[in-house]
Amino acid sequence: MKRLLIILSLIGPVGLLLFLWLRPEFDLFIQIPLLHFYVVTFFTFTSLVVALFTAVALGDNGEPRHRLLATAFAVMGAIFLVHGVTTPEAIIFSFNPGITWAAWLTLFMGGIIFTIATFDTPQRPLPGRLFAPLHWTLFTFCVIFTLIVTFAPQWLTYFNSLASPFHQQTIFIITFLLWVWSSVRFGFIWRQTKKRIDGTMALTAAWLAIASVSMHGFDLWNLSWWLYHIELVLGATTAVTILILEYRQVRQFRLTHYYAAIGLILTAALALTASHFFSRSVERNIINEITDQSQRIGDNLAFTFVCLLPPDTANSTLGAVVQEDALMQTNEWTTSLVGLDLGVVAIFDTDQTLIYQSPRNAVQTQSPAYFQAAARGETSSYLFSSEEPIFKGAEASRYLQTVVPLTLNERVIGILSTVQDVPTLVEATIRARLFGLLIAGLSVGLLYAIMMVVVYRAEQMIVTRTDELAVAYENLQAAEALRDDLTDMIVHDLRTPLTAMNLSVDLLENALSQSPNSALYMQILSRAKSSGERMTVLIEQILDTARL
Repeated sequence: MKRLLIILSLIGPVGLLLFLWLRPEFDLFIQIPLLHFYVVTFFTFTSLVVALFTAVALGDNGEPRHRLLATAFAVMGAIFLVHGVTTPEAIIFSFNPGITWAAWLTLFMGGIIFTIATFDTPQRPLPGRLFAPLHWTLFTFCVIFTLIVTFAPQWLTYFNSLASPFHQQTIFIITFLLWVWSSVRFGFIWRQTKKRIDGTMALTAAWLAIASVSMHGFDLWNLSWWLYHIELVLGATTAVTILILEYRQVRQFRLTHYYAAIGLILTAALALTASHFFSRSVERNIINEITDQSQRIGDNLAFTFVCLLPPDTANSTLGAVVQEDALMQTNEWTTSLVGLDLGVVAIFDTDQTLIYQSPRNAVQTQSPAYFQAAARGETSSYLFSSEEPIFKGAEASRYLQTVVPLTLNERVIGILSTVQDVPTLVEATIRARLFGLLIAGLSVGLLYAIMMVVVYRAEQMIVTRTDELAVAYENLQAAEALRDDLTDMIVHDLRTPLTAMNLSVDLLENALSQSPNSALYMQILSRAKSSGERMTVLIEQILDTARL
């Protein structure tokens, strides 16, 4: 069963990519930046924390290639975290080329570390002195890359303009070859060692070779492009889990290590969740304010319009009144429209026939459901999108239409409709999301930090009690050694002479049995023999007590 799953995990993605390459019409376009931001950021941060703490826990106990496995996913997690954070319109306002470079370098740097790990074989292990300079080099690289993405992304843009598309093709070829080489080499090592972790490293390298094809060979936001994210999560989860299980007997996680790892992961999850709900709340409040303002304007216009109608309007159709009296050309009506942030104002009769529209060349928009509600005397508003501008000067793709009933003598005689463009809320939403992320992260992080102090003190108490128990155990061992020495002394220095003395009494008893004073001698020897037997019983009781 396990072998079948492994084969399917390799054939499935390859077959899917091949099918989507041959039939691109089935390659779904799934552009959901926020999903990308939240999922990639959380899972990447989780992988980074787990891999980092696993590497710390292993220390010098693991084999070099297995320690490099933890190092690889810690570095890949740190770089790919930049990829998640730089998702467009998530917590940054403009496109940052670091999002593509972070994706490229994630697999590229991981491939380099895996390739270095392949040179650690059972016959020729890598020297331990390699790790310190390698870790510092990788740490420096991650810091420099993060600083460039944060403060000088124009450097990456400039390099892209000079080297595109050859630099991406070069990175892809090198990355793919590194992972293929690592997969083959770890396959040979696994045949020698038969260790589960070595086989997992070979399989993980194969998965990430497929991921490099998905990343570089297919268009952004397509289903084929999303596949490499899945391969990365699958590789990191499988490799780190098997690594922990393989070295569970040498894990050195202290209580604070466990708590720190869990605390960081939960802090990230809660901060991301809070930022999402906070940004949604801010966006919803802004939309509600715009809607309320639009409905107030619509009600005022409807009241003004009804007041301008002649007294006999109830006996005529609204369209006839508007056309005969030139109502819409009066100063009162035109003045009421001045200064309003409305793109379109339209008047309909009760059967939804357009009577008046300003401007005349605006695109007609009407929703039967909302117009039917207005015919029943209800005011309502709704948002809609349009790729084409509804009216001249429209600067947004989202619009708000408000439908207000025109009521005369408690009877609906027509419908007034207003349309206005809704300004883009991307910037406000990003600021709200970033603000929520920072506030929630700091609040939850501070809470966990305070609890961390309590956990640390509890751990110190446990360590102190453990040390005291260790000292008590040493004292107990010393007491047991003293008891054993005393037992040996009793056995050799008391029981042996006592046994000889008892034998001598028996001999004397036999020798003096025919003596004239044998009765007296027998009485004396009997007392000596009884004393010897009592001493023997006492020694046996002492030995029995020592054996308990």
